[in-house]
Amino acid sequence: MCKASGHSGVQRSRKWLSVPRLSIRRRFSQLRPPFLRLRSWQLLKPLAKAGLQPSTRVSRAVYARAPTRLLSRLWGLLNEVSLPHWLRRPLLSMYVWAFSVNMEEAEEEDLNRYRNLGELFRRPLKPTARTISQQNLVSPCDGRVLHCGRTRGSQIEQVKGLTYSLENFLGPQDWRGSENIGLPYLQQLGIRPSNRLFHHVVYLAPGDYHRFHSPADWSIQHRRHFPGSLLSVSPHVARWVPGLFCQNERVVLSGLWQFGFFSLTAVGATMLDLFIFMVIL
Repeated sequence: MCKASGHSGVQRSRKWLSVPRLSIRRRFSQLRPPFLRLRSWQLLKPLAKAGLQPSTRVSRAVYARAPTRLLSRLWGLLNEVSLPHWLRRPLLSMYVWAFSVNMEEAEEEDLNRYRNLGELFRRPLKPTARTISQQNLVSPCDGRVLHCGRTRGSQIEQVKGLTYSLENFLGPQDWRGSENIGLPYLQQLGIRPSNRLFHHVVYLAPGDYHRFHSPADWSIQHRRHFPGSLLSVSPHVARWVPGLFCQNERVVLSGLWQFGFFSLTAVGATMLDLFIFMVIL
């Protein structure tokens, strides 16, 4: 059994709240001259004036072939490069500033003690930084909730008006026994008509605490790894690419808790992470 070691939201200190949490894109855009402040869609204006309208299908195909896996692997290698002591504070301070990292919550606040960016990325927090709720279900990680709600049949809403299937996302449930093969997918999950299945999608930004924990007391019965792409999971891309979460590399943990089926999935993205967990309530 996995001990529930997630956390509920904790109010940040007044000192930290007084600092505007601006995104890196906005910060650097303020430093650029106006003629350099272009959006990606503005680069298509000359094509539109010439009568060329790039289709969404072509745009998705081009983006799907972008070397996102290579970029993510290179980013991972860069994170593990040991920094000389004199370079740690200047370089890591830029990361802290750009992504609004709250070092007051970190177990080790001194940037000189982190040998590389990976250690800062995976930093542990002080025991008092998060208070674990006494509820049966808590958040498995820091981050922003992109979507939550009840599943409709075997379909999950990716964004409004765009869905993907549970079967494609979780994979075959052959671990539950051969007698389940051939049954409707919800029955394979052990979901009865009286059950309600809910899902929660949590997005981890670069500045968030990047360790994750069990959101409940549950028994993990099966683990399945899906190789795939590492496309961005930002809301803008989620509205644009159907079945995005089914295309990306992910690890699905499935099992049982006190109410029935339980699943926690870590979805990879371009240098980031996404967590989706599904529960019967």
